[in-house]
Amino acid sequence: TISYAASSALAKQIEGGAPADVFISADRDWMNYLSDKKLTKPDTEVKLLGNQIVLVAPEGSTVETRVEKGFDLAGLIGDGRLAMGDVKAVPAGKYGKAALESLGVWSSIEGKLAQAENVRAALKLVATGEAALGIV
Repeated sequence: TISYAASSALAKQIEGGAPADVFISADRDWMNYLSDKKLTKPDTEVKLLGNQIVLVAPEGSTVETRVEKGFDLAGLIGDGRLAMGDVKAVPAGKYGKAALESLGVWSSIEGKLAQAENVRAALKLVATGEAALGIV
């Protein structure tokens, strides 16, 4: 039986005794959480996939930028919001925040966030115009 849910929810279920033959997590921290609790077989842990963080704009947008250290993300957002996954719970949100910190722009936009429960919800905020840009 396949169970789809957030990595945190699945990890907590496994910790609580739910049977699991395979745990595929988008969040390395939750994989490590189970591993540290000796609830995995370390010799079977494999990094299967990777991804990239992308800055998106609504269809028809004329926004153009070069994502680099110190770029003016706050200026691109203007009075709008930046949609992204919850920076405390959603892997893409956590990685997005880390990327923006590394680029030196996090402090300029952290008050302009529209945090979503997942990447699809963040994309919807951008697609519907509720957010000026998004990180997915």
